[in-house]
Amino acid sequence: MRKNDLTVQRIRVPAGFLFGLIFLLYSRPLPYSLVAGLLVAVVGIGLRIWAAGHLEKWKRLAVGGPYQFTRNPLYLGSFLIGVGFTLASSRLGLCVCFLFLFILVYRPVMKLEEKELLTLYGEDYQRYKERVPLFFPGSPFPTSESPGNSSFTWKRVWRNREYNPILGYLSLSLFLYWRLI
Repeated sequence: MRKNDLTVQRIRVPAGFLFGLIFLLYSRPLPYSLVAGLLVAVVGIGLRIWAAGHLEKWKRLAVGGPYQFTRNPLYLGSFLIGVGFTLASSRLGLCVCFLFLFILVYRPVMKLEEKELLTLYGEDYQRYKERVPLFFPGSPFPTSESPGNSSFTWKRVWRNREYNPILGYLSLSLFLYWRLI
C-alpha cells in the first residue's frame, strides 16, 4: 500500500468535517435551491440505505441491489448527498469545492478498496469488476452468476449504521431551513 493511499484514507473524515464547517458558515439557501438540493440529497440517502441493506462487509461480495449497477453505491449515495446539500446552499463555490474534494479523496479510496476486495474475493471480484463500473451506474450485473447475491434486509442497514447519514440529513436540513428563514 502506497503512503499517499494511506494519507488520503486517513484525511477523508477530517476533510469532511472541515468542509462541513465551511459549508455551515457560507451556506445561504434560497427556497428553490433548498427544495431542489434536499430532493437530490434524499435520493442519495435512499441509495445508501438500499446499498447498506445488501452489504455484509468482509463476509460476502455484494453484487445484489445497487451493486448490480455500480461497485460503489455507498460512495455514489454520499456523492449525491453532498451535491444535494451544496446545491441547497445556493453557493457555487461550495459546489465546486465539494466536487474537487470528493474526486481528490474518494477516487484513491475506491481504488484502494478495490485492491483489498480483489485480494479477498479473487476471481469472483475480478469477474464482477470487469462487468460493473467503478462509480457511475451501468448495465446490471447478472447476480445469478455470483455467490455474493443477497436480498435486502433492514438488519444490515442498521448493522452498517446507515442511521448516521439519515440523522445528518435531518440535522443539515433543519439548519438550512433555519438559515432560510
